Amino acid sequence: MYYCYGNIRSTLTTLPANTAQYKGIIVYTAGEFPVEIRQGAYWGGDTNEFYTLALAPPSWVNGTATTEGTNPESDANGVIPITGGLKGGLFNNAKKGNINIPVDIDNSIISPIIVPPYYNLIVYPTTAIMATSIQTVLLGMDLLTPAEKTRSQNSRY
Repeated sequence: MYYCYGNIRSTLTTLPANTAQYKGIIVYTAGEFPVEIRQGAYWGGDTNEFYTLALAPPSWVNGTATTEGTNPESDANGVIPITGGLKGGLFNNAKKGNINIPVDIDNSIISPIIVPPYYNLIVYPTTAIMATSIQTVLLGMDLLTPAEKTRSQNSRY
């Protein structure tokens, strides 16, 4: 099966200061169609601290602790890490970091990022409690089957 691009989706989220280590904050939730994240940026965060971008199931409750800190091999919450290479304190609003380019050689990125219907993308601090907020902006596009694309175009008229 192949997909066509549909509507553009964009979101800007701030993870608040004092977010506890491994507490996942939702930065994006897909609707009824899967979404391909085409680009993303981040800035802020604590200097030399790392943050993980991960996929979380529809049942995810904002601010829930992931179990990565205790046993990353079997996350009972269904969290799937995408990259742990988001580093705080390097980027600001004028010079943003790219979510697709990890700043640490030991981290990689699963690309493209496909968010299944009703799933969430979350970000959580992995090295310490956050003292400084971090912002993320994500840009994606719905993935539609050709039939859904045709139906979507016909419903506009």
